[in-house]
Amino acid sequence: MDEGTYNIDIVGFHGTSLESAQKIITEQNFTSGDIRNDHWLGQGAYFFREDPEQAKIWAKSKIKGSETAVIKTIVSLDNNSFLNLDTRSGLNYFNRYIKTEVKRKILEEKAEIELTTDDHSKIKHIYRCFFCNELPTNIKAIQRTFFVQSTLNEDETFKKMDVFVQGVQVCIRDLSVIDFTKTGINNVINMHTFRRRKKTKQKRKL
Repeated sequence: MDEGTYNIDIVGFHGTSLESAQKIITEQNFTSGDIRNDHWLGQGAYFFREDPEQAKIWAKSKIKGSETAVIKTIVSLDNNSFLNLDTRSGLNYFNRYIKTEVKRKILEEKAEIELTTDDHSKIKHIYRCFFCNELPTNIKAIQRTFFVQSTLNEDETFKKMDVFVQGVQVCIRDLSVIDFTKTGINNVINMHTFRRRKKTKQKRKL
């Protein structure tokens, strides 16, 4: 991306079931999950950057009936292997690649983006997932910040400042950039404790 070469270290947090977390640590391997056409940043292992709380909340919202855990890891790579879609240079690279390499592939191979829904809110994920999956293999990680639904967004002071909860997602496409010697369980969330805390917050709100 013509910016000179420098190293990037990312502290990532991955929410999952406790059983899966223990398996990841033991086997030193993250699975990329189900192959879908609507992943937010394409196929890969997902982490919240420097945000263990968001990883915890995500895990509890997606995994029902079992204890969950948050894994902490260090991702180390150079900037030429990292596509940061929160930056102007990253978006410029993405735009050029789509309009040249991906367009050429679509024309030559007659590839099509398969839309499996009429839901416009989901269609954008399908498009983004398709183009991220078409990136070259030297792009080992992709980052993008997304808006997150939260009661904090209803705070009047935050609204006046235009401050909202956001989650910085990092999709790891090449697991070789994960340092498994610095990977471990950051915390375990007991579902009963989580429910009690949630009820307490709701009572305070009332």
